[in-house]
Amino acid sequence: MIERYAPQDIADIFSEESKFKRFLKIEVLASEALAKLRIIPQSAYREIRQKAKISVDKIKKIEGKTHHDVVAFIL
Repeated sequence: MIERYAPQDIADIFSEESKFKRFLKIEVLASEALAKLRIIPQSAYREIRQKAKISVDKIKKIEGKTHHDVVAFIL
């Protein structure tokens, strides 16, 4: 998205930070589903939910090596 053409509230939706926050939310929700299905322990889900944080700077640094944003997010 070209920043100068987007209102700030729209630009925020499409920011790198927002993208990675959505990725993280999906991962937490997936772990919740796995816990409900008893594939992982409930305690594992709680720990994942509690520790789920992102650092865009760290992801971008890893992406510089992997050349892939999703791989960088996972690592």
